Amino acid sequence: MIDMVESMRGKRSISNARISRYVDECISDMKKLKFGFADEEKFLTYDDIDIEEGSTIQTYGVMSLPRDEKSNFKLVLNQHMFNDPEETIKNTIYHELCHYVVEKFAINLGVTYFKGTHWYYNRSSIYNISDFKSHGHYWKHVSAIVGRSTQQNIVRTHPYETHAGVGLYAETKYNYIVKCKHCSKEFKYAKRSKFIAAVLDGNGHVENWWCNCSDGYKGHDFEILKGK
Repeated sequence: MIDMVESMRGKRSISNARISRYVDECISDMKKLKFGFADEEKFLTYDDIDIEEGSTIQTYGVMSLPRDEKSNFKLVLNQHMFNDPEETIKNTIYHELCHYVVEKFAINLGVTYFKGTHWYYNRSSIYNISDFKSHGHYWKHVSAIVGRSTQQNIVRTHPYETHAGVGLYAETKYNYIVKCKHCSKEFKYAKRSKFIAAVLDGNGHVENWWCNCSDGYKGHDFEILKGK
């Protein structure tokens, strides 16, 4: 249990005091952790995150990059989960804060950069860009450390898929689902992405796309579960 809660210095437009307290407690927990990134004590400040309430049913929460170089990150927590147990809500907050850690790491390394009105991946970077994307290698690394420290099972889709009402949405929203034949990881898309198109065109086998399996294997063969 934390001894002292440190309030964040970002803007906060969230009226639910309970949820706001959970955010502060999760931030305090995160500040105690080390992830093995160079200079992390400098760039992982957690004081550049704005907190907002959301109303969308599709997700529990989302962490967004700053809209420009002078703005803060934005953590949106959706109201439909506010009556859920503390553990479930904190799981979502930790999940999104893991995204914050990885995004800050990518910015610090120059893997992502801001130009004009958008953020871009640096294609000339010496790093594997896919490791920084979504729930890739570094998110898994960070979430594993957070999970061990907090005794939370922080996974990619668990709260989203099991929430009453949202679970049904999750089952029906995806038009394309493929599964890696090596590790059984599923990839779900509402629209026909380039990756899905390649899998479908190759009858499950692709050369230029792969699954970063948990055992280090790069899977190129997929089972088509849904989609034509």
